[in-house]
Amino acid sequence: MKKFLKKIKHIFPLFLLGGILGWFISYILERYIDKNECNPLITVLIFFVFLILCYQLQIILHELGHLLFGLLTGYKFISFRIGNIIWIKNNEKIVKGRYKLQGTGGQCIMLPPELKNGFVPYLWYNLGGVIINLSVSIISILIEKQTRSYTHLSVMLLFCFALTLTGFFCAITNGIPYYSNAMVNDGYHIMSLKKSRIVQKSYYVMLKTNALQVKGKRIGELPYEWFLLPEEADLSNPINASIRILEGNWYYDKLQFEEARICYETLLNSSVTILNVLKRELLCELLFFELVSFQREEVIHSLYTKELIRYIEAMKFMINKQKLRYACAVVIDQDLEKANKIYTCAWQNKENFCIKGEAEMEFEVLEWTKKYFENKKILDK
Repeated sequence: MKKFLKKIKHIFPLFLLGGILGWFISYILERYIDKNECNPLITVLIFFVFLILCYQLQIILHELGHLLFGLLTGYKFISFRIGNIIWIKNNEKIVKGRYKLQGTGGQCIMLPPELKNGFVPYLWYNLGGVIINLSVSIISILIEKQTRSYTHLSVMLLFCFALTLTGFFCAITNGIPYYSNAMVNDGYHIMSLKKSRIVQKSYYVMLKTNALQVKGKRIGELPYEWFLLPEEADLSNPINASIRILEGNWYYDKLQFEEARICYETLLNSSVTILNVLKRELLCELLFFELVSFQREEVIHSLYTKELIRYIEAMKFMINKQKLRYACAVVIDQDLEKANKIYTCAWQNKENFCIKGEAEMEFEVLEWTKKYFENKKILDK
């Protein structure tokens, strides 16, 4: 029964989208094709094109909503990302770069105001995207009502319908609390932040750490105490779980790989629901630790799966994949020419990595990895 309910929980958003989409298509066919003698196939195709465009537009508007309401509640702008294009505030200038987090269409990183009595404002910042999506949908409905009698505006009305549909879809899927290994939404964050001061503290540390890394701080330069969770902290909450990952990252920055490994495995070996993208990132780090330590074939084989290989290739331009791809080329592929190309290419593109704090850390680890293989005489074979 529990497995059945879990499956229903995961596929419910798809059923919801399908139902709403089917209703809108039938509504369009009934209202416009019969009255305007439009070709049904062309009308539906135009509508689907508008759906794709409007959905991308709603993602941008959603992130702008976070930005706007964050600024109104004391947050400071750090970076704004749509797809793999990111704009970062660097020394009072906005610079453009490239960054991607699989499973997310965009992201707005802001520096939160200081804690006051253990409280950080979270409601309007998290709700901002939903408010903007709903507002745009309502405006689209009003435009449609005012212009529905003008037959020559059929294409514009189709666009309004698509904008309304995608706006409500984004508002529902982000506003109704939901958490699975595929996604965690704003509604879930609001609900969990309201219930727990521990989660509020973790939320503050998570946002501040991300912001400081974008501004050039390495996580190892931050106080270790930030990443120590109370014993009663619920690791099933994704915000608390992210702090455990940051604790591991703190050790990683200090080249204390065994301590980092323990932090990561605490989450992977538990029954805690972890976002798929974070799970893949942790598996990448565990694979790296194995390659630069015991190099046990059975462990490497269990980690280096086809799924993880595809993920590494898809994210190969990210800075934290450079040292992993280098280590894989040396140990698994035993291709020193390929390893040297990865190493050289990484250094040649160093300035393109826009999260400066993360970049400095990863290049130090890349150098450490090269020296490790040199000391082991692997590079001399």
